[in-house]
Amino acid sequence: MASQPTDAAFDAWLQSLRALTDTPQAARNWRETRYRFASRLGDALVGETSDQGPVVGPVVYGVWLKWGLLYVGQTLEAERRLRDLAIGESHHLANTFPPETWDQVVVVRWPDLPGAADVSERLGAKTVGLALEHRLQLAAMPLANASRRVTRGGWRPVDRTRSASMGARAASDVDVLFEQVRDRWDRASAGNRSNGDDGASTRCVRPGDYLLDGSWSCEVEFAPWLPRIVSRYTQLQLPVTDRAVKQSGHTSPHAASRPVAPPPAPATYSGR
Repeated sequence: MASQPTDAAFDAWLQSLRALTDTPQAARNWRETRYRFASRLGDALVGETSDQGPVVGPVVYGVWLKWGLLYVGQTLEAERRLRDLAIGESHHLANTFPPETWDQVVVVRWPDLPGAADVSERLGAKTVGLALEHRLQLAAMPLANASRRVTRGGWRPVDRTRSASMGARAASDVDVLFEQVRDRWDRASAGNRSNGDDGASTRCVRPGDYLLDGSWSCEVEFAPWLPRIVSRYTQLQLPVTDRAVKQSGHTSPHAASRPVAPPPAPATYSGR
């Protein structure tokens, strides 16, 4: 029984995507609208703001979904990597978890923190970034970092306590800097940025603020019997799909159409 809402949510998601790409013009609009969103999100992550300069150089960053931390990463080129984060051409995350579903993204510019220059000079910026990333991943065990793909569609868990990576080997050398990063990370993700130096070193962006620009439009068929199907699916808190309509025994009379907002991201189900 627990699988039924999950199957229905997947069906709703798939049918919604098909509706948004069912003609050449619709597919073109879909591509252009998603890229505008990704571009706006990239600007928000690295662009200059009223109280911050542009984000460039080394950073650690995290991506949250509604339920919690999904992914931790690091880069030496924030101006490139974070702009591509939502596009997904050189970053895998957006291919599995669409940026439209992200709740927040936190970026910490660790070179701006006290003591960062000394440890960076001693270890090198690349090693420091990897060590901070390792420490954050070990502390939080974000879902997207906790396993790796294997052949034939499987996954294997990652045991970071046994890692011999560059970041793991240098992890104990960044204790003080890590505590500074973690403090700003926790406050930013909770929405509690202080009036101290956090403003220059930390940025928290909510992708949902950049999602809609008024350019969405798609046509859906409407018929007198449709509210009954809507009512049935509302019990599962799921959008109506073409399959649901077909299963109802009705056929669309193409009586009228109306523009609607884009469908929500796929629903989740806890199994409880």
